[in-house]
Amino acid sequence: MCRNFSALCLFISCCFICFLSNAHEVVKKESIQSVRYCIDPDWMPYEGIRNGKHVGISKDYVEFFSKQTGIIFNLVETSSWTETLLFAQQGKCDVIPLLNASPDRQEFLNFTVPYFQAPNVLLTRFEEDAVPGIMAIGNRVLGVVKGYRQAEYIARFYPDINVVELDTERQGIQMLATGDIDVMLSSLFSANTIINDLAIENITISGYADSHDSLAMGVTPTASSILAALNHSIKAMPE
Repeated sequence: MCRNFSALCLFISCCFICFLSNAHEVVKKESIQSVRYCIDPDWMPYEGIRNGKHVGISKDYVEFFSKQTGIIFNLVETSSWTETLLFAQQGKCDVIPLLNASPDRQEFLNFTVPYFQAPNVLLTRFEEDAVPGIMAIGNRVLGVVKGYRQAEYIARFYPDINVVELDTERQGIQMLATGDIDVMLSSLFSANTIINDLAIENITISGYADSHDSLAMGVTPTASSILAALNHSIKAMPE
């Protein structure tokens, strides 16, 4: 009888362990969240959309965060950076994976801790005098991308600079090469990519802009429950 009782206990214990394992699996699956994300469709090498697919540096980070947190990221295509910001404001996107925090953006986005640092530079044509910093622009015409944090930064701290807002960095660099603007404020990495891609030979990096990029993930308030998991992944990220 004791042996039968022990066998019964063992059977019940196995069933209980199996139940706990299955329950854990159900909880794990239910905890996975699916979010929609938008990117800048033309900001290589950081990110872009090519043939409907997300490419660039931020793609690797999105895949890392998905693997670490279990969150499923679904790309929502946009045609421009301005539309990406608009989609976030309208609730059509939950996450923007790579952008600077700014006072204007904090009105409709919450931000993770920054996880990517990059310098911004001032570009000029070879024949122009050097522009080592924003304060040296003077009466020159400066190109900045509409909706970029740099445009907000210039408007806030250098309101007297003559600014032309552009749709993309590529457009600005082309306008700089043809003399339609005098200085272009651009990210170092994307500027190099565009100049090489277009084989432009009359542009040089003239100086550094003091608004360096400190890029984070922006999350809309309705999806803010994922912020803690994202921040935990960022802090655990290998150097």
